[in-house]
Amino acid sequence: MKKKMIYILGASLFLIIGFIILAGILLPSIDPSLQKDIHNFKSINGTLIHYYFKKENPDKPTLVFLHSFGGNLEMWKSLFPYFNEFNILAYDMPGFGKSEKKLDDYSLETQTNFLYTLLNELKVDSVILIGSSMGASTAVWFTADKQNMVKKLIIMSPSGYPGSMNHKFPGNYFYKPGFLNTIGKLMTSNFIFRKLFPNSIAFQAFSVTSSYDQSYIEILKKINIPVLIFWSKGDKRTLYRFSEQYLKLIKNSKLITVPDIAGHNVNSFNPVFVSKEIKNFILNK
Repeated sequence: MKKKMIYILGASLFLIIGFIILAGILLPSIDPSLQKDIHNFKSINGTLIHYYFKKENPDKPTLVFLHSFGGNLEMWKSLFPYFNEFNILAYDMPGFGKSEKKLDDYSLETQTNFLYTLLNELKVDSVILIGSSMGASTAVWFTADKQNMVKKLIIMSPSGYPGSMNHKFPGNYFYKPGFLNTIGKLMTSNFIFRKLFPNSIAFQAFSVTSSYDQSYIEILKKINIPVLIFWSKGDKRTLYRFSEQYLKLIKNSKLITVPDIAGHNVNSFNPVFVSKEIKNFILNK
């Protein structure tokens, strides 16, 4: 009985310490460039979404940029000048950046539904998706679900494949489907936690990673459009060796191995190189 009590107390202490650490880690820094609002807002499914939309040529597909976890549309600004001849859409996904953070679910399916509604609101029916990490995983899910709308798919270090993410303690225990993830969602979604940590994105982390399960693998098998994959062997967050699984499951896919120095941030590694490869891929019939 005493051993059981010690075990329960130890497990409880582990959870409490874990949540305190996670709450501290997942407090987003505010990008000074976002203080001056130069973009637009639109209510999507009752949630205010911050977005940037440049429509230059109605006859061309729109490039849609999807940011990584904890990021925002600003992370793509270094690439925009290289695609002036294209229509461009970038937005802060629900729960991030200047978009509202009031949902009770941030799964890949939810993010896909928001993107679909946003495209309908903007009257965009043909897209080329470009995503990084969580944004890449959302792009994968959207492509499989709305394949008739997506011409081509570009993903950078996608994070959705089960077991592909690598975190320091205690992240590896919490950021994957399972009991601890469920407990994490319950503790970070309640009123008290949100009052204590109003800027935390811990709930978003638990919520989105809860959808990184077997269903993601099945989604990959459905994709039959051309897919370009960027990945760095130096990526310590989403492990490069999982690129083999993407190449195996997506029949029409190509991998570009980026130098180790890029790490998990392929989009900002070398804009000239990245934009050139993307353009070649887009224009290649």
